[in-house]
Amino acid sequence: MSLLRSNGGRFEVTVAVPVAGRVRPKSPLIVAKLSGGLVAQVMHQGPWDTLLTAYDRLSEWLTARRVAIVPLMWEEYLIGPDQAEDPSRWRTRITVPLPLSTPVRSGR
Repeated sequence: MSLLRSNGGRFEVTVAVPVAGRVRPKSPLIVAKLSGGLVAQVMHQGPWDTLLTAYDRLSEWLTARRVAIVPLMWEEYLIGPDQAEDPSRWRTRITVPLPLSTPVRSGR
């Protein structure tokens, strides 16, 4: 999983690995907690170089609902080259946390 944070026109990328239990990483690695909450998600199927289409769909969905886009999002690589050689089978879930004031509405 990678977390992407917008920072003044640049993106900071953090590689994240879910763990169970207590871990003690060696520097420069750190342990951080990704808090729960309300999110918007889109599932992309296909090669990573076409991920922008999924981001566009998610952005359009958020804009149509007048939801403020926060500068943090993450990608989960559910099926990638290590599970499927054919890039058309790759699956990536993109998640954006929503502000607490966002009304709960689902839909496409």
